[in-house]
Formats: sequence, structure tokens, C-alpha cells
Amino acid sequence: MNIKNIKNFAVSYISKAGNFLKTTVKLPYAKLYFFISLLLMLLFTIINFPYDVLLRNRLQKLDKSIVKNIYIGSIETSLVDVTSVSSIHAVLKNNDEINLKDIIINPTIDPYTLFIDKVIKSDFQINGIKYSSKNSEVSFIISGNIDLKRGDKTFIDSGIVKFMIQNAIVKIEEIKIPTQAGTFPISLPDIKISSINFNASLKNRELKIRKCKISGNDIRGAITGSIKIAGIFNNSVLNLKVSIDSESAVLKDYKELLSSYSDAKGRISFPVKGTIARPKIDFKRKSTKSP
Repeated sequence: MNIKNIKNFAVSYISKAGNFLKTTVKLPYAKLYFFISLLLMLLFTIINFPYDVLLRNRLQKLDKSIVKNIYIGSIETSLVDVTSVSSIHAVLKNNDEINLKDIIINPTIDPYTLFIDKVIKSDFQINGIKYSSKNSEVSFIISGNIDLKRGDKTFIDSGIVKFMIQNAIVKIEEIKIPTQAGTFPISLPDIKISSINFNASLKNRELKIRKCKISGNDIRGAITGSIKIAGIFNNSVLNLKVSIDSESAVLKDYKELLSSYSDAKGRISFPVKGTIARPKIDFKRKSTKSP
């Protein structure tokens, strides 16, 4: 077949296709069916878009000033259903490690909320979190919800964060308490915390704690104050006050030592300043009793 025959065949094919299209468009409801088919194709593309790939890439691009390495397990995503991640293991710059497993995220997504109101709402649950450092280890499960609003200049401008921590276990090698004779190390057994009920509001990059109640037989207390969120999360500024019930079981062997730090209501209170990377705890005596 020479070039002239190929050209004639192509022209003939295009002409027939054009005539077929003209005839089809003239059929009843043809334009409506065409529009519906395009709409269904768009919807199919949105629903089946590989959001898991985007989520994996986003997690792997976390702030390199905090995270050294991150490993992500299987991800199942859906625009109209829950998103689940089997596990995440992260090694921080200071070689601390974070392990998360059975992560479930159930976002409330609709075009008006997301693009007009610029609101991000989601329920979440993590059935296993473990943070390990050189001298301590913390493990717990957590569930809660967020209701955050995106700003024009910052990704998150304001909103509410609520969560409940349950079945927490805290392992600490020792805590150093200042005394008149110098610092006194306190060795604590594993601390079991039944629950931590947390409720905070975010505005102008400042997270204000409305409620943070710690409940359990081993330790009871509360945390108040705020955290000023920095561009580099580790540099976020702490302005917190921690209050612990001196009758908590974990402190029973140190009642005499800690009595000078307790107020009239039997609470041991101390501020936590500095940053998340370098917190500063200041213990102050409430009386002149010697330990």
C-alpha cells in the first residue's frame, strides 16, 4: 500500500467518523448522555485516584529536621470511607523511635466544607503508639477528632483538637529532684495511666489547653497552659503547668521527700518551659521543710 492509498483511507475514515458523530448528536438525549458519561468518568477518576501514593509521599517528606528515617506499612485509602495504615516506624534525628500501628482515619469530606469553609474534620484512632528514647518509653492507644480551619497564609489557622489516651504505660529510669543537699534521683516503677482526656483550641499557631485530665491509680493530675507552634515543630515553645496528686500510688515511697513541694491541697505543681526539643522543668518548694 503506497502513501496515496494510506492518505485516502485516512480521509475516508475521518469523514465516516465525522458523519457518525453528527448523526449521533442529533439523536434524542444524546447531549445529556454524553454529559452524564463525562461526569461518571470524572467521578470514577476521583474515587479510584491513588491517594495512598500521595499519602505515602507526604509522610516520607515529613520535616527532615525532626525525622531521620520513616518506614510505612500497607495503606488502604478511600475518598468515601475510612483510610487505614497498618504501621509507621519513624527514627527521629536524636535517634528516638516512634512506632504506630493500626491507624484509622475517618475524614468528613465534602466540597463545600473543604474548599469554601476550608475546614478539615476527621475522627481518628491509633491502636498502638510506642515512643522509645534512651532513658524512657511510653506506649498507649489514642482516639479523638479534629476540627481545623485552613488559613490564607498558614496551612492550619484555627480549630479544635480532642482526644482520649487509654492504657498508657510510662517507663522512666529516674527523675532528679532538687533538694538542699543537691539533686536526689527518684527511681519509679512502670506507671500505668488509665486515661488522659485532652481538649485544646488552636488560634494564631497557639495551642491552648482547655482540659487535660490524667486519671489512674498510679498517678493522677492535670496539665494546663499553651504551646506556641513553630515552623520547626521541635522548636515549639512550651508554657505549661503540671499538677500531680501527691497521694498517687507511684509516689508513695517518696512522700516525705515530696512533702515540701506539695501545696495545701496535696498537689505537686511545677511549670514546664523551654521547647519541645529542650523542655525545662522548675521544681520549687512550697514550704521550708527539709526533705
